[in-house]
Amino acid sequence: MSEQVYAVVGPYGGRTPQNLGNNATFGFVVTDEGVVLIDSGGTYQGAEAIDRLIKQVTDKPVKYVLNSGGQDHRWLGNGYFKERGARVIASEAVVADQHKRLQDQMFMLGNQVGEKEIVGTEPVYADETFTDSMRFILGSTVFELQRVGPAHTPGDSLVWLPRKKIVFTGDVVFVGRIPGVLAHSKSKGWINAFDAMA
Repeated sequence: MSEQVYAVVGPYGGRTPQNLGNNATFGFVVTDEGVVLIDSGGTYQGAEAIDRLIKQVTDKPVKYVLNSGGQDHRWLGNGYFKERGARVIASEAVVADQHKRLQDQMFMLGNQVGEKEIVGTEPVYADETFTDSMRFILGSTVFELQRVGPAHTPGDSLVWLPRKKIVFTGDVVFVGRIPGVLAHSKSKGWINAFDAMA
C-alpha cells in the first residue's frame, strides 16, 4: 500500500480450517514506536497467523489493535494480541455488537473452522472505546477513527491516516467479495458510510 502501511488480504470464500476464520482483509501500520493492527483475525490461531506475517516485516511489537467492526474476523483474535501487551480500541457500538452476537459467532466458527482450530479463542473486548470519533498518535503517525455504521455491522468504523491519505474500511468496502447484507446490516447507513468516507 505505502511504505510502513500493509494490507493482509485473506482468502476469498468462507471460513475454513485452513484460513482459521481469516477470510477478510486486515491491515497494519509500522510506526517509530510499534505496530498498529487493524482487526485481529477470526480466531486466536488466526491472530497468531497474522502476527507471523507482521514479523516478516518488523520485529516491533503490536502496540494497538483497532476493531473496525463487530464481525468475528474483526475481533476474536484480540486475546492473542492482548496477551502480548497490545491495547484494544473500538467504538462503543462495535463492543455492543460483539457482546450481542458472540454466541452465534462462536457457534458458527466451531462449525465452519472447527473445534480444534478455535482452541484459545475467547472474547476480549476493547480497553478503550469511543462514541463517534477518536484520534491518537503513535510514533509520528496520526490515526483517526470514525464510526460510520450502521452499515454492514452496527458499529462499522473507518481508520484514516491523514498524512498518508490511506483509509482502512473494514467491512464498509468489499473488494473481490460479495457484500454481506445481513439482518443487522443497514443499507441506508451504508450509503451514509460511503459519504463519510468520501
